Amino acid sequence: MRFVCGPIPPSCVLNPEEEDWTPLREWGAGRLAAVALLVGLPFLIAAVVRLVEMKDEIRGLVRARPLVGSGCLLALVAMVPLHELIHALAYFQGIRSRHLIVGFWPSRGVCYAIYDSPMPRNRVLGMLVAPILALSIFPLLGLPWLQGTAWGLVLAFSLLHASICGGDMIVFFWLVSQVPRKALVHNNGWKTYWSVQAGNGTEQSAADGTLRS
Repeated sequence: MRFVCGPIPPSCVLNPEEEDWTPLREWGAGRLAAVALLVGLPFLIAAVVRLVEMKDEIRGLVRARPLVGSGCLLALVAMVPLHELIHALAYFQGIRSRHLIVGFWPSRGVCYAIYDSPMPRNRVLGMLVAPILALSIFPLLGLPWLQGTAWGLVLAFSLLHASICGGDMIVFFWLVSQVPRKALVHNNGWKTYWSVQAGNGTEQSAADGTLRS
């Protein structure tokens, strides 16, 4: 894995613009970030309303059990890094893979986890939904066994995390609506490409991260 501060770097594996790859119809980073914010806004509002309603209970919890309060704060701080780590793990290529790139683009406020080698479309779809399943849907399964402040905090955490998943939801829709099921998907910088021809002949090598131009 390598870390990048700035935009997604150009691919070191191949240049899809010079191969038989089709560009995905997608937006630039700025527009995607703005629309993703709007998509996540209802979840953010719901989480804030829940927390405001619980403000007295939260204050009492922090005073009575400061370690629990510190744990809640840590969960909020770690939410985005954990989100990206789950993305990285969901490629199932090993955290030490030299093709795995995790980065932050400060000027656009965008975090990303990219695997620099063509991957099957369904693998990419799984990578996109993995964080929302793990950090928003899965915690909700425990609500029937919780009550009071714990119930409200878990719900608020799930909603807050869902509010940062707008970009993943948008890209998931793009891939499902534009890319054939058996195609491979590859990024070159911010642009995404797909190819059925590559997928028919090189899916295993792509999944292993060994495809070369």
